[in-house]
Amino acid sequence: ILLPLVATPVAVGMMWRLIFDPNIGFANQLLHWFGIPPQPWLSGQATALPTLMFVDVWQWTPMIVLILLAGLTSLSEEPDEA
Repeated sequence: ILLPLVATPVAVGMMWRLIFDPNIGFANQLLHWFGIPPQPWLSGQATALPTLMFVDVWQWTPMIVLILLAGLTSLSEEPDEA
């Protein structure tokens, strides 16, 4: 019953862990292309929390927007006309 609630965060976590991998991750490869040294995205004291905050915002923003949009479209138009 709870599998859909657990599967999505696990898949997102695994995907972003590969992106931020120190050896083969795309984020460090992108930095390397611009001549910037690799960063310890998930293990650095200064970068771990901002990285996790970015991933969390990336994951949940579409859901929050859908909830807000559904709430706004369900409102009647009478207060707008007043």
